[in-house]
Amino acid sequence: MTPPTAAEGAPLRVELLGSGGYHPSERRHTACVLVPELGLMLDAGTGAFRVLARVAAGALPAERLEVVVTHGHLDHVVGLTYLLGLACEGRQVETVVHATAPTLEAIKSHLLAPSVFPLLPVSRLVELEATLPLAGGAKLTTFALDHPGGSVGVRIDVRGRAFAYITDTRPLAPEALAAACGVDLLLHEANFDSAQRQLAADSGHCTAADAARTAVAVGAGRLVLMHLDPRASQADEARALAEARAIRPDAVYGVDGMVIEV
Repeated sequence: MTPPTAAEGAPLRVELLGSGGYHPSERRHTACVLVPELGLMLDAGTGAFRVLARVAAGALPAERLEVVVTHGHLDHVVGLTYLLGLACEGRQVETVVHATAPTLEAIKSHLLAPSVFPLLPVSRLVELEATLPLAGGAKLTTFALDHPGGSVGVRIDVRGRAFAYITDTRPLAPEALAAACGVDLLLHEANFDSAQRQLAADSGHCTAADAARTAVAVGAGRLVLMHLDPRASQADEARALAEARAIRPDAVYGVDGMVIEV
């Protein structure tokens, strides 16, 4: 018997290929999330190199990968260049990158400038629509976040289940909270602890406690924190996590290689 697909009711696998922020550390690469059953990758940080092995292992249901980029900062886009490896290894995978017009322009003008990276590493670059249909009847919707240069949050709905991916933002405005309402899983940036609240505000980020409050506000079934400052020590991480757990006792910091079922 053929195993059920995500669209038929099997748990949806959400894989953290990169769970950190700003630059890679010994513990985490930068943001990249793979949802193989939907042929979807969220952001293309340094963790994106891991998608090559996942594709080689037959992770995608079809030879197509939709890459949704939330914004143009380097720690979220540099991994687009790594996708050239799919073609170099003879993988017949169509890689379609979706981003807002300003982010696409930044990618084209800077990351893919001839003097920086002279080859187009993906199949196509297309402007991100407010909604994007995905494999298995899933639907992706975007909503605006508050981050220098602009950023978008992402919600994915499939057969009565939903999760949201929210990274690089100050605490959410009411419209964004409404967009993430009722998700079964919330992946939310938690770059700083409360002692760095002013730095978080200045740089357009959240503390772990901010993320926990958002999880409570939207009624998220589960909270996984991401995008930790790579300069944070293990003690710093434990302190930030304790602040989040004072609000949401189930909070955890995601790590590279974590697989979450929705």
